[in-house]
Amino acid sequence: MTKLALGVVVALTILAGEASADFMTGNKLNAFCASSKLNEQSGCAGYVEGVIDYMEWVRLEQHKPQCIPMGTQAPQVADVVLDYLRDHPEMRSYAATDLVVLAITKAWNCQ
Repeated sequence: MTKLALGVVVALTILAGEASADFMTGNKLNAFCASSKLNEQSGCAGYVEGVIDYMEWVRLEQHKPQCIPMGTQAPQVADVVLDYLRDHPEMRSYAATDLVVLAITKAWNCQ
């Protein structure tokens, strides 16, 4: 839970500079994940980790098996999401949460 809280704080800190009430889109997430700035890369990782922590909690509540294998490192998961965003530019206008879940479920063939 501490990792989730830290990820949320980092992501919110980065996003606080945006005056818009818009939710994170794939375009915004792609910009953060592909950035050379460490704080934006950290925001990407925190955002992705937060979405995945929630996704796995929902799966647990629905009595479904964990999607991401134990031992998978956060940078590997962020790479999967970034690859998905690069490979599907036509979908980047969608909600980033949806795209993270879609990228992960496709990469690990989750049911």
